[in-house]
Amino acid sequence: MNKYWKISIIIALTIMTIGAFYTHSAYSSTQLPQFHIKEERGNSELIKNVAISAFYMVDSHGEGVSIEQNKTTYDSEKSFFEQFNRDYARTDSTIKQLQKKYRNFMRGKLNISSFYEDKQLLAFADIDNNTGNGSRSFIFNISVLNKKTGNSTSFKYEIPSPEKYNHIYVEDVQYFGKELKVLTRSYQQNIGGQDVSKYIFDIPNEKLLSKEEVFAGSKTLLEYSLIPNIDPIQPSKYAVFSISEPVYEPEETEAPEPPKPKEKELVVYDLEQNKKLDTIFPKEIQKINTDAIQPYVDGSTAYFAEEADQKVKLTAFNLETGKIDNEITLPIDLKGKYNEMRVVVKDGKFYLLVKNHDMQTANVKIMIADIKTESIVFEGRLAADKNMRQSLRSLELYDIQIK
Repeated sequence: MNKYWKISIIIALTIMTIGAFYTHSAYSSTQLPQFHIKEERGNSELIKNVAISAFYMVDSHGEGVSIEQNKTTYDSEKSFFEQFNRDYARTDSTIKQLQKKYRNFMRGKLNISSFYEDKQLLAFADIDNNTGNGSRSFIFNISVLNKKTGNSTSFKYEIPSPEKYNHIYVEDVQYFGKELKVLTRSYQQNIGGQDVSKYIFDIPNEKLLSKEEVFAGSKTLLEYSLIPNIDPIQPSKYAVFSISEPVYEPEETEAPEPPKPKEKELVVYDLEQNKKLDTIFPKEIQKINTDAIQPYVDGSTAYFAEEADQKVKLTAFNLETGKIDNEITLPIDLKGKYNEMRVVVKDGKFYLLVKNHDMQTANVKIMIADIKTESIVFEGRLAADKNMRQSLRSLELYDIQIK
């Protein structure tokens, strides 16, 4: 009888805790502003699948928020499970969709850079970094799912000479024929710089075919940054790297100086042919400060954006022809002193999100342009249901997502 009495107490306390959680969440959300996207001109249908990820901070209260056309969702409004399962809360929306479709295969797999998907298969490659307790090992976990049959192949590969490395991470995964190609970034022990390597695995025979050093950062001390794909798990023949010299922070005793854009070289690597291409980027692209607005790769096209004179210009560069396909310029036309910008390209559309603010004002503008016709197809602003100026100034933009 005592056993059932204790179980009843535990159940009652659990119900009270969860009930208090939802009561507190409901109360908190009513105190926070509700945002929506206000249409100014264009086709409002284009905004239905847009979600703005941001962080709202006022006084001592701060939390993540997702803003859609007519919907605002704060982290405090999410379910008990989502808030307390940190891994799930941080999971990319693409991963969550894959988890719903392929529950068994996706178990324990979270890193978006480790996935590849096409019509026939879903592949995963990640590296376990084991560096504790005086021992050191780096082990590949390889899994490939045939989506039509439901059959999967899984195996491990231990990287030799683990004492050489501090950390090794997967940057990109691609599949050609029956070969899985994995780009990695490694940090060597007691040596500056980072190496970029390519591992090729024979999936039917579950073995490593070769390892090739793509860039030897540990020897040159240069920085090699992989420009991300718009869709990180889609097939992509090309990997585009931005190469620059490291910028060292001044000593604390020195007077601070404003950061200067790094001088960069852009290099295209053909993952299918396993070679660097002699692609020559125009000077106007090489001069773009890619630290200010993130560039992207989509198939055989690389997109670069830059701000100048209250305008944002997007340049579409063809990696196969070595020529500029399109250029489109959008006027920002905002009067604040500081700009935060987020850019994304999807399905031939250029999405631009701009927050313009100073001590007195704040505006968040969203524009959508058709790249082919070089015309603006939607323009709107973010609005709040209370204290508009303060609410927008308290909003830190993370990114813009197209569902």
